[in-house]
Amino acid sequence: MDIFSTIVTILLLASLVACGVLWRRERELLARLALLPATVAPRIQYVDRPIEVVKHVDRPVEVVTYVDRPVEVVTYVDRPVEVVKHVDRPVEVVTYVEHEEPETPPGAEHLADPEALPDVPDTVPDSVVDGARFGRLTVRAASVRGEPARQNAQLRKQTVSLAVLELFDPPVLLSAVAAGRPSSRRSQIGAAQVCRSVQHRLSEAAPDLDAAWRAAVAGDPAASGLLDRLLGDVVLRLVDPLTEAARWRALGPEDVATDLTCLLTRLGDGPQREHLVFGVGAGSVTVLRTDGPAQAYDPEEGGPERSKELLPTSPGAVRWERFSTTAGEVTVACTASTTRLLSGPRFADRIAAEWLDGPPALIRFLGHLALPEPQSRGDRTAIVLWEKKAGREDG
Repeated sequence: MDIFSTIVTILLLASLVACGVLWRRERELLARLALLPATVAPRIQYVDRPIEVVKHVDRPVEVVTYVDRPVEVVTYVDRPVEVVKHVDRPVEVVTYVEHEEPETPPGAEHLADPEALPDVPDTVPDSVVDGARFGRLTVRAASVRGEPARQNAQLRKQTVSLAVLELFDPPVLLSAVAAGRPSSRRSQIGAAQVCRSVQHRLSEAAPDLDAAWRAAVAGDPAASGLLDRLLGDVVLRLVDPLTEAARWRALGPEDVATDLTCLLTRLGDGPQREHLVFGVGAGSVTVLRTDGPAQAYDPEEGGPERSKELLPTSPGAVRWERFSTTAGEVTVACTASTTRLLSGPRFADRIAAEWLDGPPALIRFLGHLALPEPQSRGDRTAIVLWEKKAGREDG
């Protein structure tokens, strides 16, 4: 082969290589514009609203998976990202956004890590959570076993209960929290039993209680004495179920001793929400406001010894208060150990503002109660009520 033929061959080979490089770059550019089919067929679901798509960086750039998950904060990032497809623009127009994993609720790392299951009769779950919405009112309820009980394979001694009492007019939401005596190995029986029994006793007394409550709101001076008698009778009628529950298990009344706090909340939407709280023992009710918390039901009113009285041994120690709340306020009914949690700096720094902003999801609320707090390592039990702010959209 002469020199001329060699030069021509080299030029042809160089041209082929250059064409290949240019074609590859052109193909990538066209792929970005979605004008060529993907090398790996994408699974695309078209929707009639803005959605997210996941860009797989280990595959060709055009391979994406569409997922229906709205994004609010939009920023460009130079790393694996998600993109939002704008359905009102060409399909290739996307906005890059950083994908952030949902924040883990404070303390949630402890929720599923008990040391062992307690080997005793009448067991209860490690944690429970419940909730509902009634018009503008949203409620969350949870009870969480404390860290020492988990480490020592002991039962949760506290109970939470929600119920709608339809014999009141309008119906009433009953929020009940009970804390069995920590030193008793079987006091979870009393806490669970008293929350069940109080629903029936309040329903039986509903007509008279309803009338007395309305009279108290209207300013009738005789209504307070009537409420004293009616609520005292309700609490007195809780003694028999507790003592019977103990007797069936060959236990004494002190073995099932528990305190009880009940919050009655009028349902229906109005300018104010009426509440009636009563109980025996150390439970409390606090109203959170933007200008700070306010105690609506003080466990030590009348002396610190009042907060140490328990059922079934001290039914005459019943206390009660009546109060009202307005839109944007948060009502918290809880046990004494949870009161210590709410008064701690970690709650004020990490949770209080979030609660004032609106109700969390159920599992996040459960995580809030599991927040590590050195001053409150026992069981935590709380029921929280949110009154939706005026003009706020349902979430």
